[in-house]
Amino acid sequence: MSDSSVRPIERAVLDAQREQWTRTFETRDDFMGAVPSEPANHALKRFRAASVRDLLELGPGQGRDTLFFAQAGLRVTALDYAQEGLDQVSRKPTSVRRFRRLTRASMPAMRTSSSAWP
Repeated sequence: MSDSSVRPIERAVLDAQREQWTRTFETRDDFMGAVPSEPANHALKRFRAASVRDLLELGPGQGRDTLFFAQAGLRVTALDYAQEGLDQVSRKPTSVRRFRRLTRASMPAMRTSSSAWP
């Protein structure tokens, strides 16, 4: 597939998404719930079987799975482009703080296509 057939995502679209998630996180505590997701439960079993100790979580939102993984003993690095969600994760009470990092990721112009990423 040639470079000319790949459309860039507009910066305005990315900015609008970040603003939408920021507003959502500011107005709705535990928007996705406080209980870890089923995929997180499944993933933790696989992580344990593979002796995973470090985890990079992309888009942790308000941290329901982030805290679950950290409390299970994983060292979590969480990246999100909505700072408000990361701020909420860092304020949540938990007996175990094993975060490596909570980082607001900048979202550079991205490319999408119907083929897999290289």
